[in-house]
Amino acid sequence: SSPSPETLPMPSAFRISSLPLLACALVLCLTAFAWQQQHALSGKVLRAGFDAQSNQTAAELQQRLQASEQLLRSIQALYASSAEVGRAELASFFAQQQANANFAGLHNISLSILVLPEQREAFVDSQRQAGVTDFAISPGGTRALYAPISQIVSAVPASQTDLGRDPLADPEQQNVLTQARDRGEAVLSGKLRLSAANGSAEGFIIASPIFARGKAHGSIDERRSNILGW
Repeated sequence: SSPSPETLPMPSAFRISSLPLLACALVLCLTAFAWQQQHALSGKVLRAGFDAQSNQTAAELQQRLQASEQLLRSIQALYASSAEVGRAELASFFAQQQANANFAGLHNISLSILVLPEQREAFVDSQRQAGVTDFAISPGGTRALYAPISQIVSAVPASQTDLGRDPLADPEQQNVLTQARDRGEAVLSGKLRLSAANGSAEGFIIASPIFARGKAHGSIDERRSNILGW
């Protein structure tokens, strides 16, 4: 028989009051889930945009490095085929190269000539007679070898203050120059503190060896004996 209405169990006050709470909790859960999904999607979009920008920047940097390395190879060939390359000849050569390539970010092209201690005074005198009347090797002091910068070509006029600076006196730059000499090829440094118009700035160098014209440099011993500069 069917129970009478009087005998049917009535929902407790807790059950009745729980229904809105459960509905509210369900809405909150759905809202939180939707927010998490939107947040994850936004994160993926941001990461995708960042990755794309990073890849583009890396590609541009790689292109600049390749252009700079090709320029150094061209300068190597210039010195190998010429009895003497003066400041005017180097500046003219660089201007021709600029017309055909993008060297954005390049600070300067400099020439460091290897100088023995017994050649130091005569080398300084020759630079002063060539027009750099205040030429001096910096830093001073006695060292086993010197490689003062004797030529600079740059779009930054202030870089001319680097004339006479000896990169061999800096341990980090000396390591780069030594590797380039021993390997017989261009070597890229890590991040360095380099001289700038306002004192110093972070950057890097690419060192490429220049060997004495007509001298062999196929072996490491020949490269060490016949290195002219960088």
